[in-house]
Amino acid sequence: MRKCWMLVSFFLCFFLSGCNNTVRLESDLQNVEQRDYATLLLVDKGKDGKLYECSVGIAKEKKVGEQGQREDVSTFYVNDFAELSKQYASVKGKSLSLSHLKAILLVADKETVMGTQWYLFEQMDKNMDIAKTVPVLQIKDKKAFLKYVKDAKEPVGIYLGNLVHMNGKEGTDIPWLSDYLRTLRDGKDLSVYYLEELENGWCIRCRARIQFSKL
Repeated sequence: MRKCWMLVSFFLCFFLSGCNNTVRLESDLQNVEQRDYATLLLVDKGKDGKLYECSVGIAKEKKVGEQGQREDVSTFYVNDFAELSKQYASVKGKSLSLSHLKAILLVADKETVMGTQWYLFEQMDKNMDIAKTVPVLQIKDKKAFLKYVKDAKEPVGIYLGNLVHMNGKEGTDIPWLSDYLRTLRDGKDLSVYYLEELENGWCIRCRARIQFSKL
């Protein structure tokens, strides 16, 4: 009798464990379906009382019959990441995740990183969703870049990630978000890199050393 109850208990535990794993898997799948993962974050100066213009690129799933995989770019005017997430959820009906970013782009026509951008970096430092190993690049021509994203047949966030990787293999020391945060804390200058448009894509150039400025 005791062996019989032990067998019953064993199979009951096994069955319940399987049910729990199934529920957990279904919950994870629902979370994926209800969340968009940005591979690209482009930040410019805001307007109408907002500090930032944030454009996020979401790599869309390739559908049957499509020749390429496109990236959906949405732009929001916000003061912080909490507002960005709130606006995105309101418009798209999904939560926004920045955990899969391949690159952060700063629109800048000067070497200096000004106060509003440093405030953005302070937010990134506190945001646990953003990996501190994300490469940070500057860009001058935002319109040309967004047009390239729209016309590209592959997700540009992933393209930039591969571009950064190739430059790294050639010895180019492209700064990560952690390097900018270190500059923010220590008050030192930092060598930065920017995107330059070519005939069939983009390349990464060394710009100079940015000045530390929180004015």
